[in-house]
Amino acid sequence: MRVHPFLWTIFLACIAASLLPAQQLTCDNSLLQGAYAFTLNSRSVTNGTFGAVGQDVGTATLDGNGNATINVTFNTNAQAGQTQNLQGTYNLKADCTGTLTLPGGTVLNLVAFAQGFSFSVKGNSSGQAATGGGTALPRSCVTAVLSGPFAFSANGYTLSGTKVSGVADLTGLFQFDGFGNVTATWSVTSGATPTTVTASGQYSLGTNCQGTATLNDSTNMVTYVFTYSVIGGINDFSFIASSPALIFSGAGHASDVNPGKAVVNSANGLPNSSSPGSIFTIYGQNLASAQAQAPKGSTLPDTLLTTSVTVNGENAPLFYVNTGQINAQMPVDIPAGNPVVTVIVKNGNAQSNAVAVRIPFVSPGIFAYGNNHAVATFKNGSLNTENKPAHVGDTLIAYFCGGGPVQVEGALATGVAAPNQVAPISSVNYSVTVGGVQATTSYVGLTPTAIGLYQANFHVPQVAAGDQPLVLTINGQQSNAPVITIAN
Repeated sequence: MRVHPFLWTIFLACIAASLLPAQQLTCDNSLLQGAYAFTLNSRSVTNGTFGAVGQDVGTATLDGNGNATINVTFNTNAQAGQTQNLQGTYNLKADCTGTLTLPGGTVLNLVAFAQGFSFSVKGNSSGQAATGGGTALPRSCVTAVLSGPFAFSANGYTLSGTKVSGVADLTGLFQFDGFGNVTATWSVTSGATPTTVTASGQYSLGTNCQGTATLNDSTNMVTYVFTYSVIGGINDFSFIASSPALIFSGAGHASDVNPGKAVVNSANGLPNSSSPGSIFTIYGQNLASAQAQAPKGSTLPDTLLTTSVTVNGENAPLFYVNTGQINAQMPVDIPAGNPVVTVIVKNGNAQSNAVAVRIPFVSPGIFAYGNNHAVATFKNGSLNTENKPAHVGDTLIAYFCGGGPVQVEGALATGVAAPNQVAPISSVNYSVTVGGVQATTSYVGLTPTAIGLYQANFHVPQVAAGDQPLVLTINGQQSNAPVITIAN
């Protein structure tokens, strides 16, 4: 077995995701289980005049058995930055509606949706009309989860002392650097005349995906305190904020592709899909001063030109760099199982924003070229193409990355070629299919003398002639499905 030079110059291909058929859902308390980012806004109005108003953000932990623990930070017209811990109960009926009961006799109407990923609440709390809800929290967070531009919208109340003097609508943009620094510009509309605020400061984000930020408007000498909660897929967050004369609540949304999604598996093009030791790609701007490729050899450099990449502070060896793309190897000792790591690029004296990436145990991606054709060779090293098809019974070798741990003597080293011997993947739960038909495999493991590259040797099963999709599954994780060409 050997690696052919063309394998190292293949560019990436992406595939479209398939839609799952809709299914009817029957609900009970077990549907809502886990930690949710929680918001609740309340207000009382008498004869057109606002009385008490409140805005809450925090977490709601539901145990699947009807018990709820709610921890929030809240702002009111009387006081800002207060915290509260509430123990309550919830009851969800088969039609996904129900109630959330809080201390003091507060009963809110509850609706679960998105298969338990989210819920909404509405009702009356302490004489105030209240509305809010929850969305599942990510498993864990690091500061770099918030990185890049996030557009936001919010609404709130202007204050005169402890009295509500009016309502306000806000729209703007946060710019997070992934390290804890943030700038923001927003427009406040209250009455007929909008005003523009420009502020900057620091933010933090805990592993529980809850965070705070303090931003200073130096022009108007105003300080704003934000409390926020990251939502679901780390592209959004909900927040409350206060200043001496204003409280408001809203949500921020990644205004472009979340930077973490620009770090992808080099073969299947998917974000959060680069397991330890796999080959991954970073897309961006000004990533390198020019184009450069690692010299041939058994070890990859940590720097090409003046570009380097770190993952949780550890160097990621580099295959290739240019101004808009980097191909690198994920360090083999990075913890797996979907923890969040921080990826940073340095180009000379310039440093990128930090971005957050999740690391799975396995992430099979088959390399492809051209019009989604799998990089699969015959035993003599020639490439399977439309003009050089395979036949039933032929042995093909498909190249992929993200195969996970392997059986090999000694420890593998990051950036160093695999030993010149077989190193089968540790998992015994794998399969190769061609056109949906399972193929017999003779080897699935690291490619000897290559870096971060795996291969699957298989026999073409009995399938029809033409282009047939090739799929590799490891531990239930399916690869992309590039095609191989079969002839009669």
